[in-house]
Amino acid sequence: MNRIPKIMSIGIFFGFLLLLPVLTIILPKQSFSEVENRSLSEMPEFNAISVMSRDFMNGTEDFLSDHFAARSSWIGIKTDIELLSGKSEVNNVFILENRLVERTPQPDYQLADLSIQAINDFAEKYSVPTFVMIAPTSGGIYMDELPENSGSFNQKTLIDYVYNGLDNENVTALNAYSALYATRDEYIYYRTDHHWTTLGAYYAYSSTIKKMGFTPVSLGKFDIEHASHSFKGTLYSKVLYDEIEDDVIDYYYNKSSAKVMSVIVGEGEQAEVYDSLYFREYLAKKDKYSSFTGPNQPLINIKTDSLSGKKLLLIKDSYAHCFVPFLVQHYSEIEMLDLRYINSSIENYVDVSSYDQVLFLYNATSFAEDENIKKLGL
Repeated sequence: MNRIPKIMSIGIFFGFLLLLPVLTIILPKQSFSEVENRSLSEMPEFNAISVMSRDFMNGTEDFLSDHFAARSSWIGIKTDIELLSGKSEVNNVFILENRLVERTPQPDYQLADLSIQAINDFAEKYSVPTFVMIAPTSGGIYMDELPENSGSFNQKTLIDYVYNGLDNENVTALNAYSALYATRDEYIYYRTDHHWTTLGAYYAYSSTIKKMGFTPVSLGKFDIEHASHSFKGTLYSKVLYDEIEDDVIDYYYNKSSAKVMSVIVGEGEQAEVYDSLYFREYLAKKDKYSSFTGPNQPLINIKTDSLSGKKLLLIKDSYAHCFVPFLVQHYSEIEMLDLRYINSSIENYVDVSSYDQVLFLYNATSFAEDENIKKLGL
């Protein structure tokens, strides 16, 4: 009689294992995971070519992995098991006491050289005052908190390497690292996301804007709105670990400075026009960071009522989105250009010579991996 409960338990266990694949096949499929904030794989097309090249098998594996029944629950269970086994890294994310930090692989310095040369050639070609800011991520500021032999690269070394390679006659490096490291005990990076906070962006702005010819606006002149207290970012999505405190999204306002008149996302008939840098509809979504001028787009044009008449071309990654509220204090127009989303010469998108200044703003991790800066030479 004692064997019956054991047999029942074994039967339930194997029945559960058989049920999950069946549910994976028959349940409705989603194209986007809001929890993981990414598009999910589609079932690959079955044909002789895809089978011979193994694209069909590999694509099917990705499809089943992305749509596996109760996937989110399994990610959380996997994280708990890894932590119980003594590990502190799950899915390339280090789980520290009060923050999640992304492990970043060693940079490809040959690729970095190509990007550096492209920026130098760009500055020489257009003769517009050009500035470069490579911002550290939290992994670069809190590297000493990571486990020994973590495999993460020293971002300060990469940043110095990039700055040393820039043509000093045509390009000015903007050092944000020192200011961020000096304020590392403040809330300058999100605990669950790979971006810096608005406060972190402010410290980077206030420590570098003088080199661009402006006086920084003091922090005390900004009104700060805590727009959300429930932000769970991209790093949380990789581990689904709930023991780290949710993040706060802060909006900064300076009523005595230039007012934003329009924010145009996209171009042509598809363009959408807003009257604020803050897109509040995203506060009700998982990707709350996109409330800063929306998701990444090829072009975002910002016009203010500033009397400076200055125009800035901002070539960037997503770190620029919560940095822009400080730049609008000084410019009549800012054009944000994301090279990841254009497929031809930038001259087909903007007239570089019409701008007073150009700023390249990337975080160290994305700069180390970016293969799009070479588009500047098209």
